Amino acid sequence: MTNKRFWAIVEQIGWGTKTIDYEAIKAELLEVLSVTEAKEMQNKLHEKEEMIRNSLESWEEDTGRNIGLGNDNIMDICAHIVGLGKREWEAAIKNPKIIRDRARANDFEESFSYAIPYDEDFDARLTSYYCDNRS
Repeated sequence: MTNKRFWAIVEQIGWGTKTIDYEAIKAELLEVLSVTEAKEMQNKLHEKEEMIRNSLESWEEDTGRNIGLGNDNIMDICAHIVGLGKREWEAAIKNPKIIRDRARANDFEESFSYAIPYDEDFDARLTSYYCDNRS
């Protein structure tokens, strides 16, 4: 999956503007993504989250400040920022203070990463379809 395709899907989702209902988003994505595309999207998401974490860690080291979130909340805020789209993601990479400010204001939702389907989500959908259509 290209970066362009990834960001187009993220923008279409509208995380934080249209919805934060990750179950509804996942249901939509199960209809439009293949298993392979979903895996590639997961990989891109993790790559983008890692870039935010690296930027934040560098900022913390350089400034001697710590935003004071545990690992789970760090993962949530990074996923949230990716979910907000390329512009927000780029801004956070360039200025990690944005991440700190979001953390202090508790201005993030759990968790955009839940919206991206995994293999088992596709399997569950097939099982449900099969069970619902048995006659």
